[in-house]
Amino acid sequence: MVIAIIAILAGMLLPALSKAKDKAQNTVDYNNTKQLMLAMLMYAGDDEEHLPHPGWGGNGSGPDSWAYQGGGGSGQPWAGPVSQAGLNAQLERQVNEGFRNGQLATYLGYADKIMICPKDRSESSGAKRNLFLQRPIKITSYTWNGWIINNNANNPTVKTTSLTAGNIIQWETDENTPFLFNDSGNRPDEGISQRHSAGISRETYKDIGGRSTVGAVGGHAVNLTFRKFYEMVGRGKRNALDSSFPNRPNPLPNDLYWYPGHPTGGW
Repeated sequence: MVIAIIAILAGMLLPALSKAKDKAQNTVDYNNTKQLMLAMLMYAGDDEEHLPHPGWGGNGSGPDSWAYQGGGGSGQPWAGPVSQAGLNAQLERQVNEGFRNGQLATYLGYADKIMICPKDRSESSGAKRNLFLQRPIKITSYTWNGWIINNNANNPTVKTTSLTAGNIIQWETDENTPFLFNDSGNRPDEGISQRHSAGISRETYKDIGGRSTVGAVGGHAVNLTFRKFYEMVGRGKRNALDSSFPNRPNPLPNDLYWYPGHPTGGW
């Protein structure tokens, strides 16, 4: 009888503890994003209002970016996947040879921990370890919007003065698709994490009521639900969302599709 009561109490307590832990992790994630957005504004202020580069270019082979120094590729610290035994050495190289020479490192005080969501860190050594090992870029949980360069690594970055405060620059990369970590920039339709939720997301495009922390050009952070994100994305090029999501997001441009001068923001 006593064991049964303990089991019932544990069943009631564990969900509450899980939510409390997620809330604490989300708070850290939110603060990380705000610091990254502040660093972005400081960088832009020193570069005639041009945003940092989003990192377009597989396996770190693109130009220097907000997250790391570019020019990587096969045999470089970005190469992946790796084994568990080789993980620590690769992470150390990615921090020291990548992040510390990236565009925002000096503005962040070389604090590489800001680049990682604490819940992503926890899952990457537990429930989603095998997915984490497949990521080429392992030093950040976040991605930047490819419209900063019109999805072309050779384009100059847009200026903050051509955008509005709510335009979204950064979101949490979906951890269920390791390919999305091949660099540090993505299109919005390539997927967003919803790790901040009551459960564990196992599929890229299945809504479980989760949310992600996103950063905007105004320098602020917002907790955005998966559904709100995809109401702006619509059914994009990569996903297979059901008909409950609009085939074409409305209205356009919006805070995810905001490329200056384009009638639909690039959608």
